[in-house]
Amino acid sequence: PEYAISVKELPSGDIAIKAVRYDPDVVSVVRTVARAHFGRYREAYHNWVIPRFRAQAARLQLRAIASAG
Repeated sequence: PEYAISVKELPSGDIAIKAVRYDPDVVSVVRTVARAHFGRYREAYHNWVIPRFRAQAARLQLRAIASAG
């Protein structure tokens, strides 16, 4: 099965990440990466916002997880 994680850059330079479709494993990966990079959950949008100073590191970690899986 294909697991998709949406990564969107916000005007502030922060990034918003979320699981495109609900899957407990994908949500767990998103939550783990977001917390490791000082992310905060926005319930209204069902996404995690990671500050711009950690955005690149978070993207790299997501890519590493994707290529490993």
